[in-house]
Amino acid sequence: MSDSIIDSNSIINIYGINYFINKSPDTSRIDLHVLDLNILKEELKLDYNYDEDNSTIQKSQQPAFTQLTYNVRETITNGGYSTSYNRPPIGPIENYCYCSYCNNISPSFHTETCPFPESKSLNLTIEGIY
Repeated sequence: MSDSIIDSNSIINIYGINYFINKSPDTSRIDLHVLDLNILKEELKLDYNYDEDNSTIQKSQQPAFTQLTYNVRETITNGGYSTSYNRPPIGPIENYCYCSYCNNISPSFHTETCPFPESKSLNLTIEGIY
């Protein structure tokens, strides 16, 4: 009998999967299957969806695919920059704030293509100052 590192009576909660695609060490082979990640990021069916009319996330029963995040580091001669895609979008934006990158204002969510959907990209609105 082999011992398992996982107790069969325990519940495993998988909260994320990192998967690196199209990173083959043998770039000379043209018969490799290559996925177009730009199509995949928009077409992959998720169980959590953003409702723009109500500015809410529509959730389904667990287990579910809840979030898709796709980040790309673009290099140019003098450095580089990052692009980001999050579906459903990250949010809602904190009260009395707006995002300096996607220009959305609370209580909205960041856009799906907001490059920095983080607290450090938020600035106060006029209402937030008073």
